[in-house]
Amino acid sequence: MLKHGGYAKGILDFSVNVNPCVTQALLMPYMEEAVGEIGRYPDILGNSLVEKIAETEKISVDHIIVGNGASDCLYTCARALKPQTVLIIEPTFTEYRRAFEGVGSHVLSLSINLSEHPDSIEEKLIHQIRKIKSDMVVLCNPNNPTGGVYSEAFIEQIIKIQASHKGFVLIDASFRQFEGLPTYFDEKRWNLIVLMSLTKYYGVPGLRCGYLMATKSVIMAMKEHQVPWSVNSLALEVMPRLIEDKELNKATQEWYQAEKSKMVKALSDLSFTKPMKSHANFICCRLSNVSGYDLNQWLLKQVPPMALRTCDDFVGMGDAFIRIGLKDALSNDRLIEALKHYEEEVYG
Repeated sequence: MLKHGGYAKGILDFSVNVNPCVTQALLMPYMEEAVGEIGRYPDILGNSLVEKIAETEKISVDHIIVGNGASDCLYTCARALKPQTVLIIEPTFTEYRRAFEGVGSHVLSLSINLSEHPDSIEEKLIHQIRKIKSDMVVLCNPNNPTGGVYSEAFIEQIIKIQASHKGFVLIDASFRQFEGLPTYFDEKRWNLIVLMSLTKYYGVPGLRCGYLMATKSVIMAMKEHQVPWSVNSLALEVMPRLIEDKELNKATQEWYQAEKSKMVKALSDLSFTKPMKSHANFICCRLSNVSGYDLNQWLLKQVPPMALRTCDDFVGMGDAFIRIGLKDALSNDRLIEALKHYEEEVYG
């Protein structure tokens, strides 16, 4: 069943989490400059992009590998390390499980209770992580689909716990730029791996570009397992320009603050949606007296048709949750009005 993106043109697709501030008008000058590179093979390791990322992250190029999206980096990491046991904190992005099961890892779930206080959740997680002693702990921060974040103290502690038995911690920080959250990467932390998408914040998922930060030995192992020319010429030319674009960053921050506040208030005012606290460009809601599937089907029949991300395929969530990716102001307003209309139609 289709869960994420891929809807026909004409549908306002709130199931995806892509920055709408990156417009065609903004991209075209960058793309026109990059077109000349299509007739040549790209740098096999994407070194020009690696250097720009190293400059931005303030780390050595030896600690970075770029790939055809964050998912490509994830799968390459799994092939390179092949950990025997992997512990995934869920509900979260489903590709982690697929990546590690694909290389034969025994994948375990630590499913959190979304109704509990964060302090209680972290305390229980630490107890289980210490007890299980897995080869790798995987978490998403901010988490997809909930938008929640883990405390610095919690992350510091699990890094130490894993290091005590030579285990790794993999943090997917793909959504951290919307609120300027830390990656926690440090060149001295040999067991910390940080995954980053470049296409969420910069709004170009079709270019497929991401990177991973890790100790030199992990990066070297990944290069042995990486498909050559993983990053195409267009991405290598366009992404450094987007990273340098201060006006884009300013516009993104202004859009994010305004539209997120507006959407959270609107969802809080509705009787059947309870938004969860989010630190990313999407909002997860707990529904009352309606399933995510039924609500999504109703929205698809509206004019214009709209789509949400149902969450029944996430461990520990079920059909009582939806995720809404923020879009441009007009699209967000249309969704809000549609949800108000749904409330009037169904609940009177």
